[in-house]
Amino acid sequence: MSFCKNQNPAQTPGPICGNQSNQLKDKICIEVNKVFDACLKQISTDNTTLPLQNILPTTAVAPYTFVSATSNSSSSLENVVITPITDGSGCSRVQGNITINYDIMLKDSASADVTAESQLVIPIDIIMFIPKGAVVDTSISATISSIVTSGTVVSNDSISLSSCTTIIMKVIAPVDVLVPTYGYCYIPTCNDYTEDMSCKMFDMPLFPKDRE
Repeated sequence: MSFCKNQNPAQTPGPICGNQSNQLKDKICIEVNKVFDACLKQISTDNTTLPLQNILPTTAVAPYTFVSATSNSSSSLENVVITPITDGSGCSRVQGNITINYDIMLKDSASADVTAESQLVIPIDIIMFIPKGAVVDTSISATISSIVTSGTVVSNDSISLSSCTTIIMKVIAPVDVLVPTYGYCYIPTCNDYTEDMSCKMFDMPLFPKDRE
């Protein structure tokens, strides 16, 4: 059986019957990640000593001077352990590690540019609602943003960083959702850029006006 059987028209994709409020066209099924629970965790760290790794170029001459540090997209949530809480709330204890990867910019003793990497691991131990008893399983995701406020080179293989980290934890699952639509989007023609686009002559009338 599929949507074409139309066994339950109120809950399957197809034309909208009856009052088409605001010119709604139809109902479509879309696959999305539904967020069942979410929470925000903000953590500041001060002068945390971290290892310097993958220092390039290998010919760089210490001592190094700190220039800047930014977190990159490879930061992740790891080693997740979920323990149900037996109080009837449907919540669980969520434990894991947030691993933040930093790209480090340095100067060596000759003022040449040097790049390096470092990692900060932040443990988490929180409570979240996690639905149970479904074929499709939920998963835990984390959106991570870390801003380095200051840094100092401690030694040739370590650095001290202060940072402000924002973590958005989510319980998600891929689901099929039925939504009303206005039909397909109208896609307008692209406007090609030319050097003459700002020319005011294009705004002038083609022919001169008669006396009014």
